Amino acid sequence: MGIILIFVKLMAIKIDQIKGNLTVVMYHYVREIKESLYPGIKGLEFEKFKTQLDHLQSKYQIIQAEDVISSCLNGSPIPENSCLLTFDDGYKDHIKFVLPELKSRKIQGTFFPPAKAILDRELLGVNAIHFILERCTDYKLLLKELFDLCISRDIKEELLNEWKVAYGSTGKWDSEPQPALIKRLLQFLLPERIRADITSILFEKYVGQKQRDFADDLYLTTDDLKIMLADGMYIGSHGYKHFWLDRSSADEQKEEIINSLKFLTQIGASTKDWMMCYPHGAYNNDTVKLLDEYNCGIAFKDSGGETILDIDRRYDLARYDTNDFPQ
Repeated sequence: MGIILIFVKLMAIKIDQIKGNLTVVMYHYVREIKESLYPGIKGLEFEKFKTQLDHLQSKYQIIQAEDVISSCLNGSPIPENSCLLTFDDGYKDHIKFVLPELKSRKIQGTFFPPAKAILDRELLGVNAIHFILERCTDYKLLLKELFDLCISRDIKEELLNEWKVAYGSTGKWDSEPQPALIKRLLQFLLPERIRADITSILFEKYVGQKQRDFADDLYLTTDDLKIMLADGMYIGSHGYKHFWLDRSSADEQKEEIINSLKFLTQIGASTKDWMMCYPHGAYNNDTVKLLDEYNCGIAFKDSGGETILDIDRRYDLARYDTNDFPQ
């Protein structure tokens, strides 16, 4: 019992510094959350972002994406206690708040925008779910509504109850079981057509907007990304449709990679030894084969841990979440 309590206490402590070769930090929403229309969204307050950058710059040397690629592929040296800053999902936050702050500090950020969301102004399912849950005041009622919508579309109640047992548990990001199950149902458990239809219905009810109108305000544009490139930022691949690659066929994954590379070319980003960030942190053996075939340099997942720069592990590089560090 004592060992368990000690472990829990240690897990609650923010990481001050990781001693090692490279530490990669992952960000998503960075905004003035309390002053926004969605103060319940799980992101990083801009003031806390600046405080965290102060901390990271005091403990680490912030390096560039190109340095990481060269070190992993060619063994080029990087400073001890190097740090790479990464930003996922292509939010407007990244040009409004993040870019000016990085420029003022003369440091680079590495950005992973999902191509289709940028090009077609199409809201990602994961973001639709975030804002549905942010607006919801009764998770139990929302889950019941979701089940009713599923049953009306010929999803068997027995199957829904099986999923409830398998996926309805609390976790790092969910203190209640219902949000975890809602996320999994709308992310991958339901067939794509059904989950898109139900997500649209719930989004309009709870958020009160069409998804396309919301996407226009949420995501960067291709012009934004070109500005960021001109300002010295690095843009890598985050897939095309932001699918769970480990739940996609090899052909579907191939299409994702090809289209995401076309997108990088379109905005003027480098595709030489390009960098991949797996949507949802998920991949499988088919993914690795395709990355090798299309000359990917390195690829990141989401799970925490020190990044080991080794050519044999180049498609399995770890990142820490912003919440793992002082803010």
